[in-house]
Amino acid sequence: MGLTAAACVLLPTAPASAAPADLVIDYECTGTSPASIAKYPPVRLRTRLTFATDLVVGGALDLKWSLAYKDASRFTSPGYYAGGAQMNVMGNVQIAGAWQNILQPTGATTITQGLQFDKELPLPAGISDPGLLNKPGVIRIEPKDIVVDFAPPDGEANVNDGNDIDNPRGHVITYGPGWTPFDDRPRSEKHIHNDYHETASQYAWAELKFVGTGVQYVGPRDHEGGPVEIELDGEARGSVDPSKDAIGDPVNEVHNGGHTLWELNGLPYGEHKIKITNATTRKAWLDAFRVITNKAAVPTDFHRATCKIVSNPVSIEVTVKDRPGPSPTVTPRPPRGSPRRRSRPPSRRVLRRRPASRTRTTTTATTTTTTTGPLPTGSCRCTGTRPAPPPPRPSLRRVRPRPTTSRPR
Repeated sequence: MGLTAAACVLLPTAPASAAPADLVIDYECTGTSPASIAKYPPVRLRTRLTFATDLVVGGALDLKWSLAYKDASRFTSPGYYAGGAQMNVMGNVQIAGAWQNILQPTGATTITQGLQFDKELPLPAGISDPGLLNKPGVIRIEPKDIVVDFAPPDGEANVNDGNDIDNPRGHVITYGPGWTPFDDRPRSEKHIHNDYHETASQYAWAELKFVGTGVQYVGPRDHEGGPVEIELDGEARGSVDPSKDAIGDPVNEVHNGGHTLWELNGLPYGEHKIKITNATTRKAWLDAFRVITNKAAVPTDFHRATCKIVSNPVSIEVTVKDRPGPSPTVTPRPPRGSPRRRSRPPSRRVLRRRPASRTRTTTTATTTTTTTGPLPTGSCRCTGTRPAPPPPRPSLRRVRPRPTTSRPR
């Protein structure tokens, strides 16, 4: 499961005393088609399903399911594949009671190495699926069927004419009479695994059953070769002559190996059979068949196996509780006999607004008065906003005229 936005969800933690459920369940698996990975049924599995039993609303029912083979039975590869195939497992768990649902825990494992026909397939170590609990009540948890799918990769896989180390259980290329194996050839000849089969018998044949969407016939080019007829799924598909190159000109080569002499792609995915036949008494060779797989053409359930419970049916009931509310805060009281400390009443300090600072401003104004006659001039000095005093008036003093005494001449 992925988060598409940044989020954090805190789930409650079960107390240490809560014992988780631990169920051991045995299954037997069978195929749903002839190409199933359960080719040799039944394939027996032993599984273990565990989950917490202290559940609360808003928490998760986290199912963890481990898987293992119970005995020597195994799922096997249905064909020849390059590395990158996947084993996908999906379980089913029925939820009944306070709410109804089906949880489907899933898991997968990737097989990095190439696969040969009938090779053992590994299981994922486990599958899981957390389910959100959205309301309280009693629920019953009951495991059901398990489904196992095989997803082949894109690519090519060589099917060589080697021994059982390359092809387990004897599923090698089938040769009719008249073929001779040649092993440990020089690397310079470029044969796959440094070996090949050769025949000079007319009508000598070889064939391979494979699962894929295409196939190639691989062998050497050699001037001693002759025409080889090819059939696919019982129908003639033409012929090829290893003594000629791609445009039909004769070659002068000797055991020039590793060439794709013929190929066909675009087959519906499934089981097919290719057969080659030497048309004359000239030489023919077979180095390998190369099986091609186009993953996009493979139906999801083509190789499916379905597993059913064979042990006693099991189920378990658990109670989903409401999420507890926040705990009240309790102030502890001092023990009796201990001196009580009086709490000092809070200070009644009154905060007063500080008046804005006053600024004394001195303004000097000069007033000039014009009159007829003498021009008195005065000045004043003003402080603050007081008006300037009027200019002083000129003082006038009355002068008495002296009496005039006339003297006789």
